[in-house]
Amino acid sequence: MGEMISERETRRDPMTGFLTKEAFVDTVQRRLEEGSLRAEEITCVYFDIKAFKLFYARNGFDMGYDCLISVGRLLREGFPEDELCRSSNDHFIIVTRR
Repeated sequence: MGEMISERETRRDPMTGFLTKEAFVDTVQRRLEEGSLRAEEITCVYFDIKAFKLFYARNGFDMGYDCLISVGRLLREGFPEDELCRSSNDHFIIVTRR
């Protein structure tokens, strides 16, 4: 009998702990609908890490993973109360009230 994967594991990126893209969309949509977020009060930031694929190719998996983990830690420190998402590889989304 296989192990059950928890909802947290399927809704969170294992490297950063951020929401997955699907979970992020669900969470932000739900918060907008319930009124805990108002569209006119938030900013959505979408970005990728410039030249990450080159860095990854030159430095290998371990340094690439360490880089993503470090970026995740910095984002969490800078946006502790905001919704954070690692949407794919080196792409991130932040919904903030700043």
